[in-house]
Amino acid sequence: MFSNATGSPFATGTNPVSNATADLNGDGHLDLLFTNYISDNVSVLLGNGTGSFVAATPVPVTNGPREVEAADLDGDGDIDFLATNYSGNNVTVALNNGNATFTTSSVAVGTVPRGLAIGDLDGDGDIDFVAANYQSNTVSVMLNNGNAAFAQAVGSPVATGTRPVAVALADFDGDHDVDIAVTSNNTNNVSICSTTAPALLLRRRPQPPELVLGALRRAISTAMAITTWLLRISVPIRFRSS
Repeated sequence: MFSNATGSPFATGTNPVSNATADLNGDGHLDLLFTNYISDNVSVLLGNGTGSFVAATPVPVTNGPREVEAADLDGDGDIDFLATNYSGNNVTVALNNGNATFTTSSVAVGTVPRGLAIGDLDGDGDIDFVAANYQSNTVSVMLNNGNAAFAQAVGSPVATGTRPVAVALADFDGDHDVDIAVTSNNTNNVSICSTTAPALLLRRRPQPPELVLGALRRAISTAMAITTWLLRISVPIRFRSS
C-alpha cells in the first residue's frame, strides 16, 4: 500500500515527459531529474532521504526535451545527464559542477530524437549513448572520448524501422558486444542492430566478472579432478638400500 510522501506532489516544469534518479549533489540521497517538454528545461529535485524533495534551479536545454539519462559522463565522480531534444535535433550534455548545478552543451544527432540509452559501447570505460531519431528512421551511435565530448561511431547513423521511439542496449547474440534494440511504432516491430565488426560500431568488451569467475571455478574443478585421478593410478615408489 502506498501513500503520498510529505509535500507530494512536487512541482516540475510544463509537460514533464521522462525522469531519471541519481545522487546529484553527493549527499547520499537520491535526487530526481524531469524533462519538461514545453518549458524546454530539466527540473532538478533534491531528495532529503525521507521521500521529500526540494526544487533546485531548472537546467535550460534546447527545444522539446524528451528522454533523460543520468551517469558520470566526464569521469570526475559527479553525476551528469543527457537529454534528447525532440525539436532541436540534438542531445543536451549537462555536466555537473559538483553541487547539482550544470554546465550544458549540445551534440547534433538525427531528426526529431526521442529515445535514449546509455552504456559503454566501445569497451573503453566511458559512457556512450544511442539516440532514436523519430523522423530520420535511424539511431545515432555516439562515442565518448572520456571528457564528455561525443562523436558519431563508424557506421552511424544506423537504419531502423519507421518512426523509432525507444532504445535498449544489451548483448542479444551472446558475443559479448553491446547490441541495440529499437521499437518502431509505425511498422509495429523491433529492430535489432547487432555489432557486425569491431571497426564498424563497437569493440569487444571485457567479459562480465561472473563469467570470469565461472570459468575460473571450472578450471579449478577440472584441475582437482585430474589430480585425484593421477593419484589413484600412480604406481607406488619403493626405495631400496644399496
